Amino acid sequence: MLEIQKELDGTDIKQFSYDDIQFGKILGEGISTVYHVNINGCEFAGKLYENDDDDEILYEIQTFKKIKGTKQCVKLKGVAYNDSHVVLLMEVLKSVGDVQDFLQQEKLWVSMEERKNDYGIYNYSDKVWWKFLLSEREKIKITLSLIDSIKELHENGIIHADLKTNNIFYHNNDIVKLLDFGMSYHQRVQCYEDVDIPVRCGTHGYMAPEQYSYKLSYKSDIYSLAVTLVEIWNGEIWIDEDSDDYKTCRNEVLRGIRTIEKNHEHFGKLLRRCLSVKKTLRPSAIEIKKEIYTMFSNNDHIRKI
Repeated sequence: MLEIQKELDGTDIKQFSYDDIQFGKILGEGISTVYHVNINGCEFAGKLYENDDDDEILYEIQTFKKIKGTKQCVKLKGVAYNDSHVVLLMEVLKSVGDVQDFLQQEKLWVSMEERKNDYGIYNYSDKVWWKFLLSEREKIKITLSLIDSIKELHENGIIHADLKTNNIFYHNNDIVKLLDFGMSYHQRVQCYEDVDIPVRCGTHGYMAPEQYSYKLSYKSDIYSLAVTLVEIWNGEIWIDEDSDDYKTCRNEVLRGIRTIEKNHEHFGKLLRRCLSVKKTLRPSAIEIKKEIYTMFSNNDHIRKI
């Protein structure tokens, strides 16, 4: 506990009594569980840790301190703890859930007897096509906001290392916010060299090939970004997180890109570059943003965003 107190000294991150926490519904589950919590009338998203995770807790607090001035990363508002547990108290985001939940909303899908849209999923048991209704304008808006969030994170010297639709929120249907920095890595700004990591981080299907070999760089996030964008444009959450078959996952991503290329060939080619096995061929976040503005410059959707 002394280490946590030292880490919080001189910051505006408040310390609360653990006994004052009222735990509500579960907002997310992974290595740690996130609850909707209430403390004396204040609402937070509370990430619950066991006290034996001291190093991980301290590292995440350090990451939150580093991203304090960012616009598109969830903020740490406070910490509460007792002898056995620590809760990191984050801002509550207004959304239907993470981006995966957002894409699976019933209102974004309609069934049809035959395929009439490039963006759709076939239900083999019911023999029905499901058409994805998210507008192209909204796809572009989410895409640009997500790219901005990655650019902002990298400018602060942080590699997220676990980008996926589960770790992104579409706050107020307006701006993408990143969360879950438990696997993040602090890197020197503008240093694009691989770093060795002691344990494999990331999620199967979203992970860049070098992550399977215990390597990591800013360009690893670019690979995961592309996988996430394929899901946002197609609406299909296809990743099997229990599978560690890299080739199978990659083939599914490339299949999704082929769907996108039917209407947007240049965008598809950009995504393929982001998914390059050679990380040096992957563009940076700012390069991706510039190319998207160029390829959609004559599109009315861009001018309205």
